[in-house]
Amino acid sequence: MFNKNIASNDLRFICIDSTPLLTRLYPNFSFHSTARAVNLIIKSMREAHDLGVIFDMDGTLVDTLPVNYKFWQEYLAEFGIKPDRNLFISMLGKPIQVTSKVFKETFNIDTHPLEMAAAINTKRLVYYSTHDLVISPHLIPLLKSLQEHKVPMAVGTGSTHQLSQLLLNHNQLSQYFSAVVTSDDVSNDKPAPDTFELAAKKLGVSAKKCVVVGDSANDVGAAHAANMAIIGYVNNFNSAQTIAGAEKIISDYNQIDIAGLRQIVAQHAD
Repeated sequence: MFNKNIASNDLRFICIDSTPLLTRLYPNFSFHSTARAVNLIIKSMREAHDLGVIFDMDGTLVDTLPVNYKFWQEYLAEFGIKPDRNLFISMLGKPIQVTSKVFKETFNIDTHPLEMAAAINTKRLVYYSTHDLVISPHLIPLLKSLQEHKVPMAVGTGSTHQLSQLLLNHNQLSQYFSAVVTSDDVSNDKPAPDTFELAAKKLGVSAKKCVVVGDSANDVGAAHAANMAIIGYVNNFNSAQTIAGAEKIISDYNQIDIAGLRQIVAQHAD
């Protein structure tokens, strides 16, 4: 019996790497027929998982938003600009390249968006490393429970790989996630489904059996576009109205458990 936790790509590599030996041992061996068998095994493995959970990062796992908003205030102040809080909220879940372009066009900043994004990435890494970024309340008990029950978990974020690693490692969260998908990994960012679809693929769980947890309208849109259920997380920077359309809305992680997550998946499938 195959281990459910074996990654899909691992099986494909096993098949490919073994082909020369198997061909010598068994002249009638066919790589293509074996590949089809492996794909069937992978499909059955995905169906074996009755639940997968994909978390957004900023504002969902880690309470970065107050620090991030302060960073943007200080950064834009260099251009004599005072950003509107509602504009900042509308950018939640968007990668820095998109945010930079919007701010450039909104405030007529005389800097190319890519140049602006590169400068912001460098400055924000330093800024985050010198500020206290706390984990969302009661998150760890939920993650431990999911891990103990062998529920596969991933992070699907609009942040860069470098920033994601900083935040996840700093807060000792990396140990809970078998996949991390960032803005560096996809061509189309939230609310396109790409981020969550890739996360589900990496977990080896079908989309219909995944639950997304996110704090922005972009998370809700991306989850629904990927045909996934979503739990909206209310923090200090959004509201229930921001994440309208979510199957369930919470403000604390003690409001959900594994049984509740499975129920949401079942209801979403109906």
